[in-house]
Amino acid sequence: MFFIIASAPVGATNDYMSSQIEQVEEILEPYRDSGEITSVLSLIGRGGGTRAFVIVRLADWSAARS
Repeated sequence: MFFIIASAPVGATNDYMSSQIEQVEEILEPYRDSGEITSVLSLIGRGGGTRAFVIVRLADWSAARS
């Protein structure tokens, strides 16, 4: 798995962060469709209203090699 930490400018709204994280999720979608990524979990507003945290779980490498 890997993590993405995003920060917005001071004063940004949750709506702004949500729209930015939606763009990140769209970038990841083809990898999810192909099975390289098994899940994406986005947390917006954790650690402050201008931060987001995305957890991306990769497919098991041993299964991918079979």
